Amino acid sequence: MQLFKLAKLDRRLAIENGAALVQLQRQRLEKIVAYARQHSPFYRDLYQNLPEEGFSLTDLPPMTKPQLMADFDAWATDRAVTRAGVDAFIRDKSRVGERYLGKYSVWTTSGTTGEPGIFLVDGLAQRLYNALMIQRGYRSWLTWGGLGTMIRRGFHTAMILAVGDHYAGAANWVRMRRELSLFASRLMIFPILEPLPRIVQRLNAFQPVIIASYPSMLVLLAHEQTAGRLKIQPLMLNSLGEGLDENARGQIETAFPHSRLADIYATSEFLFIGFECEQHWLHVNSDWVLLEPVNEHNQLVPAGEPSADVLLTNLVNRVQPLLRYALGGSVTLNTEPCACGNPLPAVRVSGRTDEILYFPATAGGVTGVLPMAIASVVEQVPGVTRYQIIQTAPEQIKIRLEVESGADRETTWETMEADLRDFFLAQRAAPVQAILDEEEPQVNPVSGKFRHVYREFEL
Repeated sequence: MQLFKLAKLDRRLAIENGAALVQLQRQRLEKIVAYARQHSPFYRDLYQNLPEEGFSLTDLPPMTKPQLMADFDAWATDRAVTRAGVDAFIRDKSRVGERYLGKYSVWTTSGTTGEPGIFLVDGLAQRLYNALMIQRGYRSWLTWGGLGTMIRRGFHTAMILAVGDHYAGAANWVRMRRELSLFASRLMIFPILEPLPRIVQRLNAFQPVIIASYPSMLVLLAHEQTAGRLKIQPLMLNSLGEGLDENARGQIETAFPHSRLADIYATSEFLFIGFECEQHWLHVNSDWVLLEPVNEHNQLVPAGEPSADVLLTNLVNRVQPLLRYALGGSVTLNTEPCACGNPLPAVRVSGRTDEILYFPATAGGVTGVLPMAIASVVEQVPGVTRYQIIQTAPEQIKIRLEVESGADRETTWETMEADLRDFFLAQRAAPVQAILDEEEPQVNPVSGKFRHVYREFEL
């Protein structure tokens, strides 16, 4: 019941009245800043010269992920939260979807900057995130006829995600399935590490009404649907976690002409930042999350100009306040009111630019390997801090690797090499040579972006 109370979200006040939205943003900003100053030693010190009231958002100094991770214990507003305790919690993969200290969800990410992150989410914030998905996502995407179709087909929903660790999407989905136990059999997780033929077989049996996954996976499913091996008619296709470009969109929509494809702006720092409208703009839930498109000097860029970074302020999650946090990536703000009629700020996002890698298959032809799939194999090796997976030839990859302080690089690599060998075998790929590169992970010298998985040769 509390979920549906939250699902109202002051929707009319926040969306239909621009002045009321600004006032609401201001009230929530003052509350979260006051709470951070009172309960977080990190923010108490950082804001010691900030006035109690009358400050503006830009008076707050921008924060980076390394800064917050380095001061993890002081950053948290709950004194029972410690980095040592959280590290012990996330090492136990059987606890994915459980709550640390019985209170907080824990989500891990490597992020577009390549720096690993650990984010705690309190119960109110997590309920709000899911309410946003229901109230502002599906409410805008589904017609009454579509809702009737969902009811007739049993609400079957498939999430095809990286699993096996405390990733935000999978962990939140596990939590939802536990809380909605009566519907658990209708809410299925499909691990992206499963071979594609097995995923196709399971989807054919499950017949989902909604599929949510990475654009790269949706492209592979589009190929399977076109080839006749996949035989499903989903009502909704949601893409998240990677950039959805026009080429991918065209392939997906051609293969599923009766499905609504909608992109979601989703991160571990605020699970559902925005939802796509029919004009292909992402509308930011700016009554609960503030985004500042900035240049390399953290100065606001004008509408219509791609930003160098994005500063995020989470107005709901109190256990780890994120105030003008450097999210990474690039957004472009719409210069005009969106033609769809939604007055919430509209942006286009340049997200992760990882690529599907193609390798010779054991049965002939090629097999596509999802970037999120191979990345999850590498991320789950103990001791890994940062990495890059680069395909250098049809049957060869090189790994740039940075390990934790105290971890042995060679031992970490031996484990990773064995795991990759098993992964390629499960994906039914011909033997692939994995080489440990002497260079450490690095950003692209031209774009300044960090890519995890990509090719260095032409197909």
